[in-house]
Amino acid sequence: DRHELLKSLKKELRALKRKFGDERRTRIIRETEGKGQKAEGRGQKAEGERQKAEPRTQKSGAKREVRTIPKDATVEVTRKGAVSWHSPPPSKGKPSGKVDEIEVYRDRVAGREQMVVVTESGKAYPLDLNEIPGDGKAAPIIKFMPNSVQSKGESFSASFLLPKDLNSVSLVLFSQNGKIKRLAGTELADLTNRGATLIKLKEGDRLSYLSWTRDGEDVAIATSGGRVLRFAVDDIQLPLMGRSAQGNQATRLRTGEETVGCVALGAKDKLLIVSQLGYAKRIAPSEIRQTNRGDIGTQVLQFSHTSDRLAGMVVVPRRDEAIALVTSNHRAIALSIESISVWKKDGFGDRVPKLKADEQVIEVVSPSSFILGH
Repeated sequence: DRHELLKSLKKELRALKRKFGDERRTRIIRETEGKGQKAEGRGQKAEGERQKAEPRTQKSGAKREVRTIPKDATVEVTRKGAVSWHSPPPSKGKPSGKVDEIEVYRDRVAGREQMVVVTESGKAYPLDLNEIPGDGKAAPIIKFMPNSVQSKGESFSASFLLPKDLNSVSLVLFSQNGKIKRLAGTELADLTNRGATLIKLKEGDRLSYLSWTRDGEDVAIATSGGRVLRFAVDDIQLPLMGRSAQGNQATRLRTGEETVGCVALGAKDKLLIVSQLGYAKRIAPSEIRQTNRGDIGTQVLQFSHTSDRLAGMVVVPRRDEAIALVTSNHRAIALSIESISVWKKDGFGDRVPKLKADEQVIEVVSPSSFILGH
C-alpha cells in the first residue's frame, strides 16, 4: 500500500533526524574576513572544544544547559508540573508538606533517552531527557514544550518514561466524561514536536487518567459513590483502538456521582481507597466482582456520614513508599501504607488521624502509580 509505505518512510526519517540531527550550522564568512580570523581561530580551538559542553542558544536567545543524563539517574515530576533528575537517586522519604512539590511521578532512567508528556486535550509530545536540569534543579515541563503548546497554556495529564518494550504493553486512557480506550504501546514510538493525538475528545471533555497495562491484567474504575468497576483487559472488554478513536463508555454513573480513579491491576496488586472524611482501606481485587465494561460495579466502601464521598483510588506501591493525601486546606499529608489495614468490601475502613475538623481529602497521589510493576 503506497500510503502505508510513505508513512513508514516518514517515521524512519524522523527517527534518523532525532538520532543524528544537529542544531549547529556552519557560518559562512567572506574570504577577507576568513584570512584575518585564521590565526585567531587556531588560538581559540581549545576554547571552542570547551564550549561544546556549554549551554546552547535557543531561538528565543535564552541559554539552556545540556548535559548527558546518567543511566542510574531518577526522573521526578511534581504536582505543579516541574521536572528534574537526581544521580544517585535520593533516599525515599515522606512526601513534601508543600502541595505543589508532591511527587506525582518517579522512575529510573535505566538508559532511556526520552520522556512523553501528555496534555489534557489528549496530545503527546516528546521530551529529551538531556534537556532536563539535574541535581534536583527542577524546571517547568511547559518550558520544554513547542511554542504552540506554550501559547495555549495547556495543562498536562501525565509525564512518563516509555517502557523499553512497547510491543508488550498498551496504554489505557480515561476521560473526565467516562470514555475509555486502549492504545497499542507502539503508537507512542517516534513522536515528533508536532505531537500525536492519543484520544479524540469532545468539547468540554479532558483526559483524566492514564495507565500502562499488559494482557491478562484488569482495569479498575472508582466512583465518588464508593463503587469500583473491575473488568478484564482483553479484546472483548477493552479492544485496541487507533489514535483518532474516542473510546467507549466505561461505566454508568448515578446522579451526583463522578469518577475518581482509573488504574490497571496486576495479579498481586491491591487497591488503596480513601474517602473525603479520611477513611481508608486496602482491598484485594478478588473482593471486587469482575464484570463487564459499562456496568455499575461493586460497593467497596460504606460511608460513616451521609456527606462523605470517595476521594481517590490508587494501586498500593510494591515499594516502600508513602502515599500523599491532598486536602481542602491546601495541605499534603503523608500516609504510610502499613498504617492502613486490608479490609473486605464491607466496612468503613481506618480513620486517617491527621485530618483537622474542617478538612477533607480531595486527592490521593502515588508517585509510582504510572510505573509498570508499581
